[in-house]
Amino acid sequence: MYTSGFGLDESAVEETASVMLLLSHPGRLKLMLAIQHAPHSTRGQLAEDIQLDPRQVTHLLRNLRESGLIHRRKTGRSAHYSIADPAVGVLLDTLRDLAGREHALSA
Repeated sequence: MYTSGFGLDESAVEETASVMLLLSHPGRLKLMLAIQHAPHSTRGQLAEDIQLDPRQVTHLLRNLRESGLIHRRKTGRSAHYSIADPAVGVLLDTLRDLAGREHALSA
């Protein structure tokens, strides 16, 4: 099995690239940031927060849930979403910090 010398084997590199690809979509990234900001939000709350059509949010939530980045907890007729892994929250914080630096540099 190939190991990069950086502590990641080939499957870990593929998995990391897959996460980065998912987060490269602006809608999914905004949704992840909204879930991080307000854990246990419903689809309707999230759609309002990021100003997207609820049907589009449903599709994006399904992508993120199937990838394992978020959890869905059903209570009655409602579903509440949260970040699945604290490491993903750290990644989102890092992305937010980088975007803030880029914005400050370009201003």
